Amino acid sequence: MFLPIFFYHMERKPNGYWTKEKCHEKSLKYKYKQEFRKDDSKAHNAARRRGWLDDICGHMVELKKQYGYWQKKENCIQEALKYSNRTEFYKNCKRGYQVSRENNWLDDICNHMERRGNRHKKCVYVCVFYDNQIYVGITYNFNERKKEHLKIHGRKISSVGKHIIESGLTPNIIKLTEYLQKEEAILLEEKYVNKYRNENFIILNKIKTGGIGGSEIKWNKENCIKEALKYKTRNNFRVKSAGAYDAAHRYGWLNEITEHMLLYKKYNGYWTKENCGKEALKYKNRTDFSKKSSGAYDTAHRNNWLDDVCKHMINIKKPNGYWTKERCFRESRKYNTRSEFQKKSRSAYMSAMKHKWLNEICAHMSEIRKPKGYWTKKRCEEEFLKYDRKKNVKLYSKTAYSVALKNNWIKELTLHMNFDSRKPNDYWTKERCYNLALKYKKLKDFRLNEHRAYDVAKKHKFLKEIITHLKKIR
Repeated sequence: MFLPIFFYHMERKPNGYWTKEKCHEKSLKYKYKQEFRKDDSKAHNAARRRGWLDDICGHMVELKKQYGYWQKKENCIQEALKYSNRTEFYKNCKRGYQVSRENNWLDDICNHMERRGNRHKKCVYVCVFYDNQIYVGITYNFNERKKEHLKIHGRKISSVGKHIIESGLTPNIIKLTEYLQKEEAILLEEKYVNKYRNENFIILNKIKTGGIGGSEIKWNKENCIKEALKYKTRNNFRVKSAGAYDAAHRYGWLNEITEHMLLYKKYNGYWTKENCGKEALKYKNRTDFSKKSSGAYDTAHRNNWLDDVCKHMINIKKPNGYWTKERCFRESRKYNTRSEFQKKSRSAYMSAMKHKWLNEICAHMSEIRKPKGYWTKKRCEEEFLKYDRKKNVKLYSKTAYSVALKNNWIKELTLHMNFDSRKPNDYWTKERCYNLALKYKKLKDFRLNEHRAYDVAKKHKFLKEIITHLKKIR
């Protein structure tokens, strides 16, 4: 067997070329299996066929874990060891965190992690300078707050950071208490400030004690409702305002605050009999109901509610024996071609075909499909003369083009065509595109028949202007 001439320039590897060492050498260029498979498919496929893939891809990072991976506690433990607190674990590996929480493993696998507070629990800390100046505060995250105080660059610099710049000293930052209830932490903060003041320390706190060490929770129910009203779908809400969406989901407000939204995908249990009934009232027949609201229809069908929720509908299904020869004939008179008849009245068409009435009742129709052998060389020549470009023949008269190509007539039949039809750079002016658009009533026709003018108008951003003018004229 000979390869076609257009394959001769390609390099073909001899049998046995892809050894395990060569496949491994290729795999070392990639970090992910997906990249290896896409960019070097030959080496990847050779390794896969011979069972070397796991060996040579051991250095790669898996983007997607295999099914059931997170159901093993050992895998969740290994993942949790990468993080210093639960927030980091959740942000970087949501699936592992969720499975661990569902299986009550979190306390076991997170026992190495630093315990942090929250908006209800705070700890008291102190920043002590050697020049007898001191700052007392409360926070829900001691380590993070410590970093913020030591930061001396940027827009927001704390009182501690400013004193570091002025004095050149580095404070000793000490955690005075564990994470306590917020109210208790506030009282202790004031107690420690008074204690250090009595010991003749200079207090750096500018704000009166009693602040809660960070702002109150942003996404309360009221704010989540206001945010949700900006979006029409849950998906947009989730993507564009993840904080509000997550808070609403966490506190169980999500269904309530998204009632106004268009739910492309309903949550589990949404299609109750009542909701199926409300949805069914939008449709006149069961066919439309099943096509336009398949979730409601399938649920109603599965639970045997269809007859109840579809009582108001018109039964468009014809009874057995409805399509007699006379009815099929009357139906066929509405259409000009068999293709149209089949698309728009399939049951009548299939019944006529089954009873072998089709040729008789479709005798009035125009024959679009040419009989076998219709495209002789002479007819192809007549067809080609209608066009000035080869690609237009291919687009609008596919069968004639295919027959000509098969019989090697293309070169001879396209001699009349102007192959040098490329327009100069300044040919497609705005005025010329506009004048061509005036010939057509529909934008679709303009695009199909004057595709070059259409593309130029779109590229140079005056297509909308042309459309607006055409609407005003018509």
